[in-house]
Amino acid sequence: MTYKILLVGTGNLGIRYLQGLLKVNQSLIIHAYDINSIAIKKAKRAIKSLIDIKKKKHKVLFIKKIPNKKIFYEIAIIASTSKKREKVIYNLAKTNEIKYWILEKVLAQNITSLIRIKKTLNSQMAWVNTPHRTMKWFHRIKENSLKKKNICVVKGTNWGLLCNSIHYIDFMSWWTGENIKNISTSKLNKNWFNSKRKGFLESEGEISINYDKGSKLRVLCKRSKKNISNILIKINDWEISLFEGIAIKNNKTVLKGKFELQSKMTKKLVESLIRTGKCELPSLEVSAEIHKFYLEALLLHLNQKSKRVVKTVPIT
Repeated sequence: MTYKILLVGTGNLGIRYLQGLLKVNQSLIIHAYDINSIAIKKAKRAIKSLIDIKKKKHKVLFIKKIPNKKIFYEIAIIASTSKKREKVIYNLAKTNEIKYWILEKVLAQNITSLIRIKKTLNSQMAWVNTPHRTMKWFHRIKENSLKKKNICVVKGTNWGLLCNSIHYIDFMSWWTGENIKNISTSKLNKNWFNSKRKGFLESEGEISINYDKGSKLRVLCKRSKKNISNILIKINDWEISLFEGIAIKNNKTVLKGKFELQSKMTKKLVESLIRTGKCELPSLEVSAEIHKFYLEALLLHLNQKSKRVVKTVPIT
């Protein structure tokens, strides 16, 4: 049997999704959509060798316009920017039949768009790609670490505090089984700067999250002139060097693992949905609640220095 997959967005993240899709064991017809011709050309070059190897099993059609006629897709992966995500989801849900949805973070840039996404996909099966909770390495660490009150500190340089903190906020919710109580941005730098992606902003400093049963999370990021990203996670008795794949407990126990790449995770994710209709990612309902707290905290921060009311957070 052949399954139809729709990928919206063929930028850097979209390319990683494509690489993963081409490794899926089931036969796929992939519609890769982007309005940007340069992004499409770059994606074609990136997957050329995989296409040659898998040409008998998979077919990739690059499109600049989503077909008007109704098409059934097994899975739609929405890897567009956050600014356009709500509109893309609404138009797709209106014109096509989609069994499963995978949505990229951040879900939206404002509360109104977040609510509209939830309303549009209210009766459909949708998950959000904050995948730290799915990684086997973290499962193994968690088995040897969970406490009644968990303390976690994530710190590093150049890892994109505003656009990526949502990963760790979700990770801590999964780790503890707790809900967010509040989020503080009092130690977040008020001078936001242009991110690597044109049209979006970033900042540095600290964001603090308190959970409803006493667990705490702090995420810290600094800018560095050296174009190197690094992340260290300290959670309870463990110190995890994320990109090095080493976790150390009390300076003794060493548990090696791997921070999984999106190309590898996509294969596992898609095959699970095709086989079982389930996956380990947080549901849209769960993730939207986390996003709501996060967006509200960032909006409060922006409005403290703005002369006009800010309703949108320009992050992706």
